[in-house]
Amino acid sequence: MKFDDILGYLGEFGTYQRRIYSLLCLFGVCHGMRMVVMVFILNLPKHRCAIPDLNNDTFKVHGIMNGC
Repeated sequence: MKFDDILGYLGEFGTYQRRIYSLLCLFGVCHGMRMVVMVFILNLPKHRCAIPDLNNDTFKVHGIMNGC
């Protein structure tokens, strides 16, 4: 007995299977986007260049007194 024979006996890819597959894909895409967003949100840069002619007092908070 071949796989195609068993698949013909059980039935093809129907409406129920399409719904389940769509829901699984939807959750997979949402979870993937959440993981990618965390890469950008949780990143803490270790170095920051001073911008000339801009009074930026956050350098004092981070302990960076001179620029690049």
